[in-house]
Amino acid sequence: MEYNSFTEKQQQAWNAIMEGTNVFITGPGGSGKSHLINAFVHYFKTSLETEDEKIYVTSSTGLSSLLINGTTINQYGGIGIFDKENDYYVKRIRRNKVTKKRWLTTKILVIDEISMVSADFFEKFDLLAQKVRKNSSPFGGIQVICSGDFLQLPPVGSSSEFCFESFSWDITIQKTFYFHEILRQKDNGFQAILNKIRLGRVDEEVRKTMDTCYQRVLESKEGIIPTLLFSKKGMVKETNEEHLEKLIQEGKETHTYESSYVFSKKIQEEAKEGYMELINHQYSNIEDKIVMAKEAQVMLNVNMPEEGLANGSRGVIIGFSFDEHRNPIVRFLNGKILEIKPHDYKIEENNESVIKRQIPLIHAWAITIHKAQGMSLEYIQTDIGASIFEYGQAYVVLSRICNIEGLSLLNIDYSKIKAHPKVLAYYEQLLAKS
Repeated sequence: MEYNSFTEKQQQAWNAIMEGTNVFITGPGGSGKSHLINAFVHYFKTSLETEDEKIYVTSSTGLSSLLINGTTINQYGGIGIFDKENDYYVKRIRRNKVTKKRWLTTKILVIDEISMVSADFFEKFDLLAQKVRKNSSPFGGIQVICSGDFLQLPPVGSSSEFCFESFSWDITIQKTFYFHEILRQKDNGFQAILNKIRLGRVDEEVRKTMDTCYQRVLESKEGIIPTLLFSKKGMVKETNEEHLEKLIQEGKETHTYESSYVFSKKIQEEAKEGYMELINHQYSNIEDKIVMAKEAQVMLNVNMPEEGLANGSRGVIIGFSFDEHRNPIVRFLNGKILEIKPHDYKIEENNESVIKRQIPLIHAWAITIHKAQGMSLEYIQTDIGASIFEYGQAYVVLSRICNIEGLSLLNIDYSKIKAHPKVLAYYEQLLAKS
């Protein structure tokens, strides 16, 4: 893990975290928030972590938690949907040895995609931490690292307040670091357009650039066609199933991959209570069974930097290995042809581990906007018209794109490019202080 590749802002945030400060790391999509956190988590786990002082990496959603090799904040806390009074959860946590030990040994808690955490949740979780740990400091004395961009997807529920509006936020967060430099897109012109869209600003330059993408024809590149990006799961499921079934009906070679679990010895010998709930929730986005066919459009869902590939890299299945595993062989957009072997998705808990083993590919004729969050997408057809229904949603879509030449817009409604007024005011205050 490289620690010498930080921007000036990343280095400042690193120094604050190392000093034990509670921080909020924010900025546009692709500005290096995840890079910094991944580097710190790696450093802490390999150099500082002990049996009594651990780091836990969490996120607001199951999908985003997988991208950071963590778990959801709900699963970390052992709180389910968190719809009861805190006293109920305090008793529940103290009865469960695994969950109780997790709470009491936490030195640092990372919460990613903080924009989707509501003010009510943040306050309630803070107070729960204080009760469970019997410590009246914010979050019961746990060092908190929050990361995310409030100008992206907001908390679920139209009446939910942003967590920066909660009384716990100002008490907990001691320093905020706003990363301005975008690292995902190398095209400065496209960066400037994305910055305006993030802030909900639509001027002549934005319209002119986006209009060049309208109804753009993206040709097949050695069998790889652009992925359709939809806002609704149903549309994605229907599209992928329809295309897969067509290949099967055409008699294309097809193989099914069943997932498997590997438990460490202690978990095998003991009752799995406290572990299975964590596993089932954490791995809900990794299919138990995946059917793949030759010529299927696929997307990688792990990072493979040694091959120049990332979570979101596009490819097409051109065949299968000749051994008994029949692993997919994929041609990617960067020209690499690789046999994709099963990946170990691992959860570690109190020196015990559970692995879910599965092919790290998803069907990519279509994906949802939510699933695109955290990805770096290369070849996309999407709609920023009628399907956009949320503040920041158009920006989430467009900021995933690595290169504007890989974007085709089926529809554009410029009135759907908007940012939440509360968030704009919040960021204006941050910029005034920095």
